[in-house]
Amino acid sequence: MKKPKKRFRIAFSFAGEKREFVAQVAANLARHFGEAAILYDKYHEAEFSRHRLGFDLPDLYHNNSDLIVPVFCPDYENKEWCKRRLKSAAGGARKVLHLPGKADWI
Repeated sequence: MKKPKKRFRIAFSFAGEKREFVAQVAANLARHFGEAAILYDKYHEAEFSRHRLGFDLPDLYHNNSDLIVPVFCPDYENKEWCKRRLKSAAGGARKVLHLPGKADWI
């Protein structure tokens, strides 16, 4: 049986200090897949500005994304939103790709 298509091909989880790097990667991917298929806050500002974002994020990552790309930084694990997104992602995506921010291997 064929699995239903998920809304997002790729979903990013990152700390603010990695925004410039993620923006470049997201732009490259958007040229191929389209912005609508990339879960990146700047491409979905209306959804990311919702009052209930903390409740909606788990569904976006867990149930609606094929590939989760957490971009780590040295302080990633201490950032509350990053931890929430990664926990949401861990159970639902078909794949989780760990992509370091440039040379920040963790």
